[in-house]
Amino acid sequence: MTRTQIYLSEAQQQALNKLAQQRQLPKSELIRLALEQWLVEKQKPAMSRLEMLRKIEGMWKDREDMVDSVAYVNDLRRQGAGQRQAMLAQAWF
Repeated sequence: MTRTQIYLSEAQQQALNKLAQQRQLPKSELIRLALEQWLVEKQKPAMSRLEMLRKIEGMWKDREDMVDSVAYVNDLRRQGAGQRQAMLAQAWF
């Protein structure tokens, strides 16, 4: 292994300390695990637009508030921006 130094924000340091305590692992091990996971993810080939569309196809098929998607979009357009944001936030959470 090679030694290296990194700078962490105070929030990152606190979160890392807490996680290290919970998992009973050294902070350096948690950093190595996180970095390895990130590197593996970044090495995956990018998904094509078509693959992405196929993956999300039908994801809202069971939503009762969107039975008629055209009416749903028209309702969004009739509302003000604030109402629209509130409605979308409720739909996601």
